[in-house]
Amino acid sequence: MTEETLTNIRKIKSLIRSNKYFNWNISNLNNDKLTMNYNTLRKYFKVKEGKTIGIYIQKYKLKHAKQLLLQSNIKLSSFSKELGYKKDYHFIRWFKDKTGITPAQYRRRSKF
Repeated sequence: MTEETLTNIRKIKSLIRSNKYFNWNISNLNNDKLTMNYNTLRKYFKVKEGKTIGIYIQKYKLKHAKQLLLQSNIKLSSFSKELGYKKDYHFIRWFKDKTGITPAQYRRRSKF
């Protein structure tokens, strides 16, 4: 893997961690001055990280959501938008699909 490829992979991960791509799509990534073709980069990302860019984003988003639920008493409506959801029920359904419990149940269980 070339240094250019590794630099682009680091840039994508940094963009994801900055929450810029919680509402992610391919055209956004292509507009961020990546120095290589997205399809090529996607292939190398999977080789290096062991998962696709989309799955990487989902795992990071879930980790971030769990942190928000545990570290604050902020209402779901306040941070569901931060996570890229226009409607709270979309976030609740996504979270339950990934964890098997609702965000409220996760928050209650984790406080004990």
